[in-house]
Amino acid sequence: MFYGTGCFLVAASGGFAWLAGLTVLTRLLLYVVCLGAIPRLKSRFGAASGTLRLPGGYTVPVLALAVCIGLLMQVKVLAYVSAVGFLAVGTILYAAARTSKDRKYSELGRRAAT
Repeated sequence: MFYGTGCFLVAASGGFAWLAGLTVLTRLLLYVVCLGAIPRLKSRFGAASGTLRLPGGYTVPVLALAVCIGLLMQVKVLAYVSAVGFLAVGTILYAAARTSKDRKYSELGRRAAT
């Protein structure tokens, strides 16, 4: 809800280009995380039958990482600050929801035990 409300307010205030840049930034960061997982996934599942093997080994992921880093260097600092702010608020909301959920289930467990 927070992210949707924040995006609506930014888009409604005329900052659509900024909002588009922010979504590109977050997607690129997710791509970098996925590219970073490739060596671990290859060592864990690379020998399994039916796996996709790219020609050139790590050449394609390394080139993709270089492109992502190049694009990330084009982003303005304000977009990074905003992304960190959204992530911080999202983390706080997630922790609050998780704590509330844990409290709810522990209370149900106590009721069932008595």
